[in-house]
Amino acid sequence: LEKIFLESRGNYLKAELAKLKQDNASEYIIQSIERRRLILCDIVSQFNAIFADYDGGTASVSASEGNESKVVSDSLHQERRLMDWIISQIDDTLKIMIKFLVMVDDGVALSNIVEQATYMARSLGKFGADFSSLLVPIFHQRAMKLASDMWEDSISQFQHNLKKIEWIKIDFKSIMKSEKSKKL
Repeated sequence: LEKIFLESRGNYLKAELAKLKQDNASEYIIQSIERRRLILCDIVSQFNAIFADYDGGTASVSASEGNESKVVSDSLHQERRLMDWIISQIDDTLKIMIKFLVMVDDGVALSNIVEQATYMARSLGKFGADFSSLLVPIFHQRAMKLASDMWEDSISQFQHNLKKIEWIKIDFKSIMKSEKSKKL
């Protein structure tokens, strides 16, 4: 039953994400992350509310019947299935970010994406799935590439502007002679 629940919720998540426009990479990433965060948190909360039979109710009944080890085993299996599903969703999120981040060419947009991704990672941390540390190499790589490209563009522009300047020769000796003659 848990598997069916997670599969149907995964399909719902995919359908919601398919509605997003992919015209602007930074907007798409931000909207995708926000939508994923909201839906994943809802799904995990729903899963825990529906299938959390190990928090007192069934566990106490089963324990009195001598099936305590079965209850513990079932609850661990449920948690494992949920965590595997969450990890696959996080992996999908990271893949989408990597795919679209190469199209982000603005430092402010990149900063907004970092903020949104960090918020999502920490929100999932409430359920034991904080993936903040996985964001660092992804955004570090893009920030360095973006900065490097901007420096190269600036240097190229500077060199181009230098070539446009008309340099004139100044005859300092003549200037000095004229200044001396003015003083006399």
